[in-house]
Amino acid sequence: MLRWELGLRNPEDLNISKLGAKSFILGRNNFTDYFAEKFALSLKGDEYIRFVDLKKNNITVEGMKYFAEAAVTHPGLTSIDLRFNPCMKSKESKKLRKIMAEAFFSNIKDGIA
Repeated sequence: MLRWELGLRNPEDLNISKLGAKSFILGRNNFTDYFAEKFALSLKGDEYIRFVDLKKNNITVEGMKYFAEAAVTHPGLTSIDLRFNPCMKSKESKKLRKIMAEAFFSNIKDGIA
């Protein structure tokens, strides 16, 4: 278990293992569909991540499908940025973007309530 003892913001013990990472900036890494599959799988079991930036990678519509599935199953995810990836040029991406947008909107609405 990770602990931050007597930190600047809180004079008492703080269990930082319960905080979790909220966003990942992973743009410009030349990630492919293999990465998309593995990362999307890890998103399904996560409760903290809210935003993932994957701009300017090499993710095709196949990788985008994995993220669309993860968006539907992840209760807190509010955004995945896939701009400037090959997937965005596909005709099928419009349908996948709509699926993700609806999931994100639902998660945001549930988070506010």
